[in-house]
Amino acid sequence: MITRNDVAKRANVSPAVVSYVINNSNYVSQEKREAVLKVIDELGYFPNALARSLKSGKSNQILLLTDDIRSEIFSEIHFYMEHVAAEHNYTLTVSSYSGANAFTMLNALNSRQYCGAFIFSALIPLKDEYLRRLNKIAEGGMPVVLFMFAETDSEISPMITQILPSIRQAVCGAVDYLFDEKHHRRIAYLGDGDPEKTLEQDNGEGLRVNGYQDSLRKHGLAPEKKYIFFLDALKYESRKYLNVEGVIDAYFRMEESQRPTAFYVNSDIMAAELIKGFFQRGVFVPDDLEVVGFGDTLSASIIVPELTTVRLPCKEIGETAIDALMEKISGHATADQHFELALVKRASA
Repeated sequence: MITRNDVAKRANVSPAVVSYVINNSNYVSQEKREAVLKVIDELGYFPNALARSLKSGKSNQILLLTDDIRSEIFSEIHFYMEHVAAEHNYTLTVSSYSGANAFTMLNALNSRQYCGAFIFSALIPLKDEYLRRLNKIAEGGMPVVLFMFAETDSEISPMITQILPSIRQAVCGAVDYLFDEKHHRRIAYLGDGDPEKTLEQDNGEGLRVNGYQDSLRKHGLAPEKKYIFFLDALKYESRKYLNVEGVIDAYFRMEESQRPTAFYVNSDIMAAELIKGFFQRGVFVPDDLEVVGFGDTLSASIIVPELTTVRLPCKEIGETAIDALMEKISGHATADQHFELALVKRASA
């Protein structure tokens, strides 16, 4: 294995100079820098990042935790985070967790393997024991940035920086649009997850489902269970992820006069799947049914018809999350970050 000493010997410099060049941590003459870089290229030398982190007690690894790595929104945010992190010479490690291994993943933050964490989830904030553990980890000095899709009455440590898009208000506005401008009265909600598994009560504590219910109440309507769908709760065993078949079956079981005339769907990819599923059963968007999604991700622009959706600024959120982590890693306090969301109107509604 090629070592730093091999590079130093070939370039006729000290091992310390090699380290200075690799880490850009001290002045090195242009002549010596070019010599070191040339030898690194010739020998194919790769610094052992793990060994360096064990020796220094520091790491250039940031952990990204999510409860579902398949999320299109998470993928968008991760894409932009990765680019900004690279500019700071940090790399990202992505992992998804379930209730079974959530504590294991949180405990990994106490090791020297990671220097910070971005947590993108609804599950942790809803379960008090997870939140208590996360608070203790952050208060112990681990930089943590948290993005939540759900509300919690539990206290979140001020040492945790929160990303706070106006999700509930924006979804309420999107459903208002279906009421006020599109003149619907029977509007259904489609979300993922299972309210029971995430300890949600009634129709859920998620920001999106509550934004939907806010709009119903504003228009003098009480939320009805028959119009509120959570995919995991449908108990379809085959192809559970994005399986909207149960929703469409429920739609056709209703009396025609009771069927929803519009859907708010809490992700664009799920909305695209719903539009396709209805099309295959002879119900056409927007002629027979109108649909609004969430995210303004790639799925919104490639589905036919193009999707009306709540735009989540994934690029800005990803960049802000890394900036906050860099500040926290440097020992500086960071304030919570707020984002206003807007409805993008296209052909589906």
